[in-house]
Amino acid sequence: MKSLEQIISENPKDESEFFSLPHSMAREIFLSRGSLLNEESFNNFYNRLCESDKNKLLELSYFYYWICQPGNSNIREELRLVAITSMIESLMEKEKFKDFISWFKGEDFVAINSIDDFIKLEEQYFAHFGAAKKVKLFFELYVKQEDRDKILKNIERMHYDPKADKQAKALMLLDPSDPDQIKNYIEAYPYGKRESLSDINEFARLLYNMRSEFVHEARMQNLASSYSDLTCILVNGKGYTLNPEIGINELMGIFERSFVNFWQTKYATQGLSS
Repeated sequence: MKSLEQIISENPKDESEFFSLPHSMAREIFLSRGSLLNEESFNNFYNRLCESDKNKLLELSYFYYWICQPGNSNIREELRLVAITSMIESLMEKEKFKDFISWFKGEDFVAINSIDDFIKLEEQYFAHFGAAKKVKLFFELYVKQEDRDKILKNIERMHYDPKADKQAKALMLLDPSDPDQIKNYIEAYPYGKRESLSDINEFARLLYNMRSEFVHEARMQNLASSYSDLTCILVNGKGYTLNPEIGINELMGIFERSFVNFWQTKYATQGLSS
């Protein structure tokens, strides 16, 4: 896939639609990651889009190239994942959303007597109306099965019981932006057990939580891997490991394929109308 610098250098000065920078970026994503084989096939597909969808496609392609910058190793991996999650939310903007308080007031619940009761209630809300549902639904509908399998095979949850060990409680207080502390977290980890993610929705929730911490708490997680063949990330006090087979370039490739699949599925279903 061409880098941002390559696209800029190859883009003519002509400002017509088919030679604009965003159009070149969208074309590169489709021809590199989709089933379209040449520029003519992309232009034919592009011409089928309604004006609002053309604008959406170009805006997101431009955003992706400038923020994630495929081919540039100097961009923080965490920022790329946050940007991808924001793009997914934008693609799924028509999905219904209801805030937690409105949902809670409209339901008849049993008494909440413990933190565990509240956590179960929160999970029930997120399953039906939370903004995280947009990310989950995107993975269910547009990420291909082989890509979902690759994610579940290579990303694991670090298992621990904070109530069972004071050391585990102390580790939850570390600074997730400090690679040295994350290294100590792994080396001093009291259990050393890793578990597979329950399903693709758990990974979708992981991405959404990263995005939420970035937007609402000004926190950027650190994917630290210089000390191990595993990459570790902490989100909401939970540790996850990423095997070498699922590095940032592969995750970006998975998103690019699903991004193309979103648009092609939409127009395969809707034909020329939108």
